[in-house]
Amino acid sequence: MATYSTTFVGQTTGANSTNFTDRYSSETAVSIENPALGEHDDRVLQFGTGDSGWIFQSFDDVDGDANRANSEILMKYRISADDQRHAIATLRASGSASSETCYTVYVNDDDFTIERFNSGSGVVLASTPTETFPSPFLKPSYDDFAKERPNEWHWCRARVNGTGATVTIQAKWWVDGFSEPNEWTLDTSDTSASRITAAGWTGFSKRSFTGTSYLDCMSVGTDGDTAPDFTDTSNTLRVTNTSAQALRSGGVARVTNTSAQALRSGGVARVTSVYAQVLVKESAPASTTQSIQCIIMT
Repeated sequence: MATYSTTFVGQTTGANSTNFTDRYSSETAVSIENPALGEHDDRVLQFGTGDSGWIFQSFDDVDGDANRANSEILMKYRISADDQRHAIATLRASGSASSETCYTVYVNDDDFTIERFNSGSGVVLASTPTETFPSPFLKPSYDDFAKERPNEWHWCRARVNGTGATVTIQAKWWVDGFSEPNEWTLDTSDTSASRITAAGWTGFSKRSFTGTSYLDCMSVGTDGDTAPDFTDTSNTLRVTNTSAQALRSGGVARVTNTSAQALRSGGVARVTSVYAQVLVKESAPASTTQSIQCIIMT
């Protein structure tokens, strides 16, 4: 049992990562960068648009763990385009380009999906429409979790267990700034003859190249350990036990035990035990004359 975690602190921008290895298709557009998007330690592993095929970067620290067959991965990522398979949690991976074998977890258009690949051929094991997820968004232009949100951070946690007749794969997905779901969103068993029981690589991959993907951080737990959480160092506004006449955030806001006359968030607002005269006032798109106002006494 062991845990591993990484940000990309101190790594050289414009260069390859020092603790991830390229697998499957050869990459030309993966590098350490500092896009200033609220990432940990001013570094991300950036996946650009100049590649094709299946670009997979495996986490080197895990490769030497003899108990890595049973593992859990946690990753924080961001995409710049609303399209499928820009960010894929990848477990028990082996093979090479066009003969990829692995379990994958990703958002595919309107669905959160677990898919198994054997020698490049994929079979969906479980999937659920993302529009069924509870929506944290107040903006009228957002329709629940219909798709991943371009230019917002997301989290994905995925686990694979079992090396015998049954392999269990579990996964959950949520938007940064909100609590991790208590239960697995997807929970499925693979009992087929094609199930993957051998240990392999663990990491982050990408199969769509219409936009840029960013991996902010990753952790892995093996042999039953939980992948460790990260302290969020993004530009989220957090307020606790505060009295204020005006409190405003241009992005995500987390507010706890606060008394305020005006509380405004230009993005997502998560509020607990707050007394407020005006909690959220959010303008609609310019093409409409609507606005959203919410007055809450709690």
